[in-house]
Amino acid sequence: MYLQGAYMHENSQILALQEHCKVLEQQVLKLTTECDTVKAMFQQLANAVHLPHTDPLKLKPASLNPLLMTTNAPSPCPNSETHPDVRFWHQEDFLNWLDKAAEAELTSCRKLAYLEDENGNTLPESMVKGVWKVIRSGYCELMKWGLAPKSWGKLCTTGRGNFHSIVENACPFFKLANDGWKLDHLAGTSYPAWR
Repeated sequence: MYLQGAYMHENSQILALQEHCKVLEQQVLKLTTECDTVKAMFQQLANAVHLPHTDPLKLKPASLNPLLMTTNAPSPCPNSETHPDVRFWHQEDFLNWLDKAAEAELTSCRKLAYLEDENGNTLPESMVKGVWKVIRSGYCELMKWGLAPKSWGKLCTTGRGNFHSIVENACPFFKLANDGWKLDHLAGTSYPAWR
């Protein structure tokens, strides 16, 4: 009888150790996934700032200083002084222009005439189609991150910042607006149909 009790005790220890091994295997899988994610994010960052080494384990902080000194400073945000030909820096400018029906009638894409290039020219329709694709992908990213609101007016600051970053990087002409009003206006009017 003693042997049977010892055997059962030994079996319960083996089962407990097997269970502990399963937990450890799950933790290893989780850590491996996190490590791979961090490496991928480091790779993207390294590519963006043109680091010569893309292995985070071989990166030496001392090697960053010369890189930081030679990196070009970001260009200043466009404004009415740097881009005087842009007509619609403020939404009021566009609304006033729309009120002048004769001038507005000359534009085939009257509703989107505020989308303009650095020279104040309305974007061609072929480019506008590409803009819609970028806008929709921005909406999808918000959805993926769990930041997509039921209505555009309820978009949180983080969501707005991420959305602007995505779209403005793909379509820099959206930066030709005071406080991002052009992108906010276009997104606000098209979001309900997408949602």
